[in-house]
Amino acid sequence: MELEGRPVAAGPGTREPHLVLESDDPRVRGDSGCNRFGSTFEQTADRLHFKGIVATMMACLPIEDLEQRFFAALNAAASHRITGDALELRDQDGKVRARFESRYLR
Repeated sequence: MELEGRPVAAGPGTREPHLVLESDDPRVRGDSGCNRFGSTFEQTADRLHFKGIVATMMACLPIEDLEQRFFAALNAAASHRITGDALELRDQDGKVRARFESRYLR
């Protein structure tokens, strides 16, 4: 996964940041690396917009500014692009804000 073109890896005391899109509802849930979150989303062929993101408020070890950058990328999402197993979230100017890799849940 990448945020703003920088690779993201889970460090000691953190969880891997991720999201799960549930198209039936449509809802998203996941983890910012510190806090769990949930939201609804709107999607068309190329548009993707998250609405009303709510997150737990746990105290976390300093993990750079990972959580702030993660939520900023979700809030800025205006469109998306899927290439192979990768999902890119792009802002209204088309800049890639986040890149996720598809993985099977365990």
